[in-house]
Amino acid sequence: MSVYIQSNMAGHPGLKRYARTEVRPGEGGIGARLFAASRASCHEGSAALPFGGMDLALSSALNAPEPRNMILVTPAGVPAADGRPAGMMPSFDGAISNEDLAALLQYLRAHFSDKAPWSSLGGSIPAARRELQKTGQP
Repeated sequence: MSVYIQSNMAGHPGLKRYARTEVRPGEGGIGARLFAASRASCHEGSAALPFGGMDLALSSALNAPEPRNMILVTPAGVPAADGRPAGMMPSFDGAISNEDLAALLQYLRAHFSDKAPWSSLGGSIPAARRELQKTGQP
């Protein structure tokens, strides 16, 4: 929807897309391997909602200046919507360490965004996870 709106705005330069490169086995470090093992089938697959994931290049959380939302949604997941087709994502909390989460998010930011790496990622993860444990939702 945002692409459509932006493309119809007078005088606006249009959406700038970048070229993604396919990750081959053994490349990209632990973040790439975690993505390939746990998320690529949804986010790079062709399944429709609710089983297919969104194009991460369009994720406002991944393109945000701060990593907080991406840190919260990755372990918490996205619950299924009642009665309508919508995206969903299982919870990965308890299945990924803080270090692996940092590597995954740095990989996602580099691979699906043209933004600079998040500098505060390592220190933000424990605080965001404590918040998630306290509230039970992102």
